[in-house]
Amino acid sequence: MVSLSLRYSEPADAGALAPVLRPEDVDEVRDSSNLEPEEAIALSLRASDVAFSLFLEGAIAAIFGVGPSDEPSSLAGGQTTGVPWLVTSRAVERHPRPFLEVCRKLLPVATERYPVLCNFVDTRHRKALRWARWMGFQVGHPIPFGPRGKPFHPIVLRRPPCASSFQ
Repeated sequence: MVSLSLRYSEPADAGALAPVLRPEDVDEVRDSSNLEPEEAIALSLRASDVAFSLFLEGAIAAIFGVGPSDEPSSLAGGQTTGVPWLVTSRAVERHPRPFLEVCRKLLPVATERYPVLCNFVDTRHRKALRWARWMGFQVGHPIPFGPRGKPFHPIVLRRPPCASSFQ
């Protein structure tokens, strides 16, 4: 049995996770923001309405969060769109099932706040793209994104219109 714990993220979690990020996450963070991982995670934590840190076998393994986009989206009927984000260590590869189960349980937290979730995933980060599809995101064709103009896939997830009626 894998030891798993989940809690609301704390600012210090950025410094704990940054040194053990998967290389693909490091590349994605740098190319999407032009920031180093610890700074980008700390900034994302401050911009998020809610963020959770996942610990596997006592070590930080992932941080996920969601915050508002800068402007209302036509995809969300003029409402604010949520920007979900996730950064991970190799521990999620060693323990994929508990990681995926937690992700599925946290998705309603994001969709409860935002009817549409949108972000971008680096085309080189195949595992993140596979995760996004598994979570139910639609994955678009790559477009230039971020300060370096690297190819990223837009990802979008729309909450079913009546979903909030059943929660």
